[in-house]
Amino acid sequence: MKNLMKNLLILITGVLLVALLMGALVGCQQQPAPTLPEPAPTPAPSPAPAPSPPPTPPVEPTDLIIEKIILCSDVRSADDYDLQLDSTYVRGQAVYIYCDFYGATCSKKNSQYEIHIELAKLALFGPEGHEVASKVDVSDFRETSPTILRSSSLWVYFEAPLLGPIGDYFAEVTIRDVPSGNTAMTRASFTVKDGPLNIEHLRLCSAIRGVRDYTIQPDSAYQLGDRVWVYFELPGISVGGVEGEHEIWVKVSRLKVYDPQGRLLVNVADVLSEHFPYELLGGIPYLYLWLDIGEDWIIGQYRVEVTVEDGWTGGAVTESFNFSVK
Repeated sequence: MKNLMKNLLILITGVLLVALLMGALVGCQQQPAPTLPEPAPTPAPSPAPAPSPPPTPPVEPTDLIIEKIILCSDVRSADDYDLQLDSTYVRGQAVYIYCDFYGATCSKKNSQYEIHIELAKLALFGPEGHEVASKVDVSDFRETSPTILRSSSLWVYFEAPLLGPIGDYFAEVTIRDVPSGNTAMTRASFTVKDGPLNIEHLRLCSAIRGVRDYTIQPDSAYQLGDRVWVYFELPGISVGGVEGEHEIWVKVSRLKVYDPQGRLLVNVADVLSEHFPYELLGGIPYLYLWLDIGEDWIIGQYRVEVTVEDGWTGGAVTESFNFSVK
C-alpha cells in the first residue's frame, strides 16, 4: 500500500518598494532678501490596480482514482469499520478491504445524482507472488444523492486462504466506472497464519440469508414461540480431501440451553455433521443454527452453549451466548 504525495514548494519573494522623498535645500547669497523654498511638486496619483482574474472553475476529474485502502476485520458502512491488527489473519478469517475513491461519473436522474461502480475483479496472490485465485464481476455498486457525488467508498471481503502456504499475500482489487468504462486498481498486503478453530462474529438474528447477510434481532430479545437464529464464523477450520475434492467438515457435537433459573432445559448431542465444498475465494466458512422457543418457557434470560468440532482434526471449541424471552 503506497500513496504518492505531491510536495509543492512555493517560494514567495516579497519585494519591498521604498519611496525616497528628496527635499530641496535652498542656500543663501550675500545681502539678497531671503527666499522661500519652492513647494515640492504634487506627486502623480498611482494607477489603479488591475482587476483580479475571475476564479478558475474546478476541473472535474477525468480518471477513476482509488485514494485510500484500509484492511479491516469488519465493515458496517462508510467510515464505520474495525481495523485488523497488524494486517494478520488466521486461515478462514474474514479479510475486508475498504476503499475510498473519486472520479466516478456522476449522472443526474430526475432529482437525484447517481454513480455506478462495478467491482470488476478480485485477484489473490500468494507468498511467491503468483496469482492463486481470482473472481471477476464480483459485485455491482450504486449510490444516489440529492447533491453531486465527488467521492465515495466501497469494500470487498473474502476469506484468508484455508489452502496453500502461510505467509504474506496480497489482493488486487479492480473497480470500473460503468458509464465511462474507466478503471482503477489497488493492492493490499496482508499476512496469513495458522490458528486454532474458533467461533467468531456470532450474531443473534431473526433471519439469515447467507454469509454476513442477516437481520439482527434487536437486543437479542424474543417472544414465546419465536425462532432464535444463530450465525457464526469458523476461522481456523481445516480442509480435507474426499475423492480429490477439497471439503470442510463441521460438527456441532453439543447444544445446551439453560433457563433463567440456571436449570438445564435442552441438552442435545450430535446436532449435525456436514461436509461443505471449498475453493479459494469461495467464501468465509460460516454456520447457522436455530432454536425454537417453547410456548411454555418462562420469561427471562437464557444461556446457550454450543460446541463445534473440526471433523478432520478433531479440534473443538465451545462458545456461550445469551438471549431473553419477553
